[in-house]
Amino acid sequence: MNNLAIQAGAHLRCGWEVESVARQGAGYRVTSTTGDIVEGEQVIVASGGWLPSLLGNLQLPQGFLERMPEIQVRQENAYHFHYRDTSDWGETPLGENTSWPCFISKEPEFQGYGLPGGGDAGFRGQKVAEYNGGRVIGHAGNQDGVVDAANRQRVIDFVKSSCPGLIPEPYAETTCIFTNIPDDRMIIDRAEGITIVSACSGQGAKFAPLIGSTIYELVTGDIQTPELFRAHPQRFLQEA
Repeated sequence: MNNLAIQAGAHLRCGWEVESVARQGAGYRVTSTTGDIVEGEQVIVASGGWLPSLLGNLQLPQGFLERMPEIQVRQENAYHFHYRDTSDWGETPLGENTSWPCFISKEPEFQGYGLPGGGDAGFRGQKVAEYNGGRVIGHAGNQDGVVDAANRQRVIDFVKSSCPGLIPEPYAETTCIFTNIPDDRMIIDRAEGITIVSACSGQGAKFAPLIGSTIYELVTGDIQTPELFRAHPQRFLQEA
């Protein structure tokens, strides 16, 4: 995806941490934590779990900031469990093991999901995680990458009781960042020349192409912000 962007004329800067966004003439000046500067007519902020710590440094109108719902950031945990049948191991032409399905658990005692593990765990098992089972950390800058032992045990217990085809002992584990807003929706909204994007609640990957085209149409002025995605906390109270 990065290569496609570069081929289309984008300049990719990795490890470039934004400190602030400020008005500069008819556009904006984006300053990094090391003092480097990039200027542009418009700014799209899609910073994931870093958004809560960045919002106050974007020169957004006060009214817009007051409409933003609370964004909750968690450090989540994910685990890979070997398939008991080693014939399930290995990569298929589709890039994943397809003999095991993706699944979602909505049991009262455990809400979570599983999907065939990819190259990050050698295509040898199922990736299983608890939905919103990690600790709240405020923003992504507070992550420490330490797996929660109690969370690990809850997931192991679930695998023991519900996934007999898996060996209930993780052979690989990791942490990641997960963001939520109160009604499990996304924020795609604009304030003047700044577009705020928070594809929250685990939905971003599922709708990435649609999110991208929506952002493009917002920036070019082809559409107005869809009401469904506006930053407006009163929406939650009205629909409760």
